[in-house]
Amino acid sequence: MLLRIVFGFCLFCAYAQIAGANALDSQNNAESSSLSNTAHTNLESQNAPQIPFAKISKFVLQNDNFYLKPNTQGFVEILGAELYEKTHFAFFVAVIADSKKECENLLNKVRVNNATLELTLPNCLQKITDSKQNLKSFEKLYTLSNLNVQNGINEGINEELDNAPLYATIFIYPNEKKIDIDLSQNAQGVFDTERVYFEYMVPLLPKPNEELQSDRLSAVVLNGYSEAADLIAAHFNTSLANNIPRDESGGKGFVKFSMYFMLFCIFGVLGFVFLSSKFKKK
Repeated sequence: MLLRIVFGFCLFCAYAQIAGANALDSQNNAESSSLSNTAHTNLESQNAPQIPFAKISKFVLQNDNFYLKPNTQGFVEILGAELYEKTHFAFFVAVIADSKKECENLLNKVRVNNATLELTLPNCLQKITDSKQNLKSFEKLYTLSNLNVQNGINEGINEELDNAPLYATIFIYPNEKKIDIDLSQNAQGVFDTERVYFEYMVPLLPKPNEELQSDRLSAVVLNGYSEAADLIAAHFNTSLANNIPRDESGGKGFVKFSMYFMLFCIFGVLGFVFLSSKFKKK
């Protein structure tokens, strides 16, 4: 009787896992179809945006203490250049060890250039990552300032200009153990930053009591940048030749693993029942 109960439970669990996997596949297919339709709808208005600047040649804006390995930095530069060439979407990475010092440098540049800003200036007296609003103010000023530097522009910084670029920047603050992805106002909705962060970056991060090593941080950036670049390219109905496969270990993989585990349980129970019946006959 007990074996029958266990056998029935395993069958039920396996059926539930299979149904869950099918539902997840259907949801992913629907999302993929929706993304494709959205990209197609936006083609006329967004597939060929105005080139915001004469050139953007640097996509790793900062790499303090060489946290990013040379091969990871090189990958970002190559893939970022291809993405920008095909979509005019500028996708950056910045590793900032001392955000307070960097914030003060930015404000000094603003004062020296007498820049007129419509952006909210960050408060450098407090820890940048303590306030979400202050963090976003710093990140927007930082990215736009770097865009100006790459193009020799010393005028005001204003994100509301008609020719402002579509951009995203992955910010890494190793000393504060924080990662943030900032999107320009005109790039909102191009890709899901939370999905990239939680599904492709967080699983590779060390535990809270572990030190953030260069190898681990490089893997986190590589996985997140690669996935986000593909999502951006898909939004503009194109593909990237220089991208690489990512670590896809996530919810879908867990469902498949659970399904196989339940099937293993079923066959195990059947084998046990078969062997038990043989021993009883003897």
